[in-house]
Parts: sequence; structure tokens; C-alpha cells
Amino acid sequence: MTRPPDNIPASPDPSRERLSRWLVEWELLNALTSETAGETKQPAGRFGTPLPLANEIPVQAGDIRLLHPRFEPDAPRYVAVVANTDMDTWLVIPFGLLSEPATPGEVVTGRNAPALRVLCPWNRFSMSTLMLERCWLADRLTDKEADWCRSTRPPDRVGPPLRHPLDPRWDYLEMESEFRQRVCSRSRGGITYEIAPPSELQKAAEDGVPYGDESDETEPGDEPGDA
Repeated sequence: MTRPPDNIPASPDPSRERLSRWLVEWELLNALTSETAGETKQPAGRFGTPLPLANEIPVQAGDIRLLHPRFEPDAPRYVAVVANTDMDTWLVIPFGLLSEPATPGEVVTGRNAPALRVLCPWNRFSMSTLMLERCWLADRLTDKEADWCRSTRPPDRVGPPLRHPLDPRWDYLEMESEFRQRVCSRSRGGITYEIAPPSELQKAAEDGVPYGDESDETEPGDEPGDA
């Protein structure tokens, strides 16, 4: 029996190659973040001002929507609308910031747009219909992407396992968890929605001279302190 030669190179490990590419992107993201660390980012507009509809298209399962800066001012972020969990609440899954999946809980979509290359089902959360109506409809999930949101992802499309406690992907997961919490807290933090005012305000019940008419003003002799 002939033994195979010992100098045959081992076949490349796709998961290691994917992790190497992810680490390069992560270092670049950290470098860019450190350069802008001193800048104070504020949500677009004041929280007391009305937030109009982004478009007239009703929210549907399968939507891909760009979050309004009021909800996430730090970077443009997209979410996939997965399902209507009750009358006014939707389950959404965010797209990641990087173009490679970090863990088995993320899946690469194969899309060309950088902000839509990775879906992150592990980081799912809920948004109300009113919130999503204020986010711009950008695209629709494909049938495959919709399946990946609900069920097991293909092994060749997910990120490598996470084992070592010093792996930088733990920092990434914490960052993305903070993003989720930030969106959820801002959704509960006094967003004012556009409500059409009535054509005319309701006046007082009794008839009479309108409030503020000159004939209704206090006579000079009736001022307090006059004898």
C-alpha cells in the first residue's frame, strides 16, 4: 500500500479564511470608530418634533427598511421585517455592519450592497408598526433570506464557531447588543408621531363673545386697587 506524500498541503479551511476576513474588517471598523470617538452624534431632529411617515406603503413581512436616524443615529442600519407578532408589533432582524458573518448566528446573503450582506438572526427584536412606518422601505427579502430568518442557516454561509474567551468577536456581540438596546430604548423614549390637527378647535360650551374680544376686557374702574 502506497502512502500519500507528506508534502501535500492541507486543504484551506473556509471558516478560518472567513474569520481572517472578518478580523480585517473589525480592525478597520475600530480604527474608524476611534477617529470619530470625540464627535457627539445627535439623533436627527428634536424628540419633541413630529416624525412623519417615510412613505405610504404599509408595513409587511419581508420588508427591508432603513432605520430612521431618530432611532439609530450612529450609522445607517437596515432591518428585515420577519413577522407580525401581534396587532401592532413586528419581529425584525437587523443587517450587520460588516460584510462577513461573525458567528454561526449570522448568515451572509450574497447581496452587493455593503449594508445588506449579513443578516443577524441572533440579534432579533421587536418594533411597532408606527416605528416601522417612519423607516424607509428599501427592498424585500428573497424567499431564501426569509427562510434563513425563520430556520437553520446553510453551514457554508454562517460564521465560524466562537470558543475562546478572548476572541474579539465577544466585543462585537456586545456592540451589536447595545445597538439593539439603543433602538428599543429610543422607541420607548417619547417619539412624537404626526397627527393631523382638527380643522377647528372646539370652543367653550357656552355661547357669547369670543375670548379676547375688546368688549370682554376689564374696565379701567374695575382694576384691583381702584376705589
